[in-house]
Amino acid sequence: MKKALLIFSFLVIFSTTSPAHAASSGACSGHNGVNCLAGHDTDGSVICNDGWKNSSVQYVDIKDVCMENYLEPGPFYDVTQTNPNRDAILDLYEQGVINGYPDSTFKPENEINRAELLKILVEGSGVTPDSNKYNGCFTDVLTDWYAPYVCYAKTVQWVDGYPDGTFKPAQTVNKVEAIKMLLNSQNITIPTTISEDPFLDVSKNEWFAPFIKVAKDMKILEENGNYLQPAEFMKRGSISENLYRLLQYEEKNNDNSSTKEPETQSGTEDHETIILNYCKTEWPDDTDMQEYCQEQQLESWKNLSNDQPNNVSNEQYSIIVNQCAEDWGNDYSMQEYCREQQFDGVTQINEPKPSHVTNEQYSIIVDQCTEDWENDYSMQAYCYEQQFEGIEKINNSTKSQATKNQCASDWPNDYSMQAYCLEQ
Repeated sequence: MKKALLIFSFLVIFSTTSPAHAASSGACSGHNGVNCLAGHDTDGSVICNDGWKNSSVQYVDIKDVCMENYLEPGPFYDVTQTNPNRDAILDLYEQGVINGYPDSTFKPENEINRAELLKILVEGSGVTPDSNKYNGCFTDVLTDWYAPYVCYAKTVQWVDGYPDGTFKPAQTVNKVEAIKMLLNSQNITIPTTISEDPFLDVSKNEWFAPFIKVAKDMKILEENGNYLQPAEFMKRGSISENLYRLLQYEEKNNDNSSTKEPETQSGTEDHETIILNYCKTEWPDDTDMQEYCQEQQLESWKNLSNDQPNNVSNEQYSIIVNQCAEDWGNDYSMQEYCREQQFDGVTQINEPKPSHVTNEQYSIIVDQCTEDWENDYSMQAYCYEQQFEGIEKINNSTKSQATKNQCASDWPNDYSMQAYCLEQ
């Protein structure tokens, strides 16, 4: 490699008087210079910084122009090697989280709007929402390209709309709005209050201060001075940097925690001993079943180490883990099954409100099901389902309004029982 660079440098030094150098110096005159990242087109033409191609000058002629800061061609000609967000942008691009524009630009200095930001954050969380399921969640978010991302984000409660029922997808996002969405998208726990100002221009009493404090402590912000300028609009390059740093932070912490064993009730015995004793107790006279039991339990134990889905918050996950461990003791297979049922429950709870259910009815159902089945998300989801079906039956019932009123009076806030009442 060193030998190749030495030869390359030698060629550059001695090409200063060649016709090739003369041609390359003016290759992209009036087009903001040669795009060293793009290199050359398929026919050998030089590509300039604004995408213009000079078919009269060949790639070999521009090496001396690009030597000092030459890099391999990248996907975006406007993300140069001097761009502070280059590594973040290229990494997220390779992961399929972000894309550029049809003209091979990324426009890192452009301000980002609400729809663009949610596309990045949803894909950054590893989710590809179904457009047939996630659409029409706001009056101005119907079946547009961004509808699946916006509607998914609404379902998992990353974002809210405006009182008039709109989302305003084209509206530019400022720094604090973007940071809030970013942290929510990765289920980062945010304190309700903080004790000190995170920046001189961010008071601890501002609604967004806890989000900024967490982001600063996690070192995902680019700002390392005394000022954040919170009202400044977020740029595409900057949010890419923030997301890249957050994903790296989480990957590092997951790596550190992945070797930790799940807590056991005894706190002293290792998991293999617990599994061995459990299986002997369950199948005292059947060694074959003991062996099979051990295999199943060990596999489940491994699966419990890092199984938190993206749509399950840290608080919900903690509740589920503790409840399943309490319910099933040293039976890791049942703990795993219990968690799966609870995770499915959370997913169902997060699904969009059915069209036949009014906002008032939905609010009542959420409050009632949560109260009745406090830490059991699987039963909460079942409760939702029963209440939604009850409302549908009530709407389709041919009974008189007086009868409906009587059933509603007898079973206030329980639409399932109101429906049963009408059937009787």
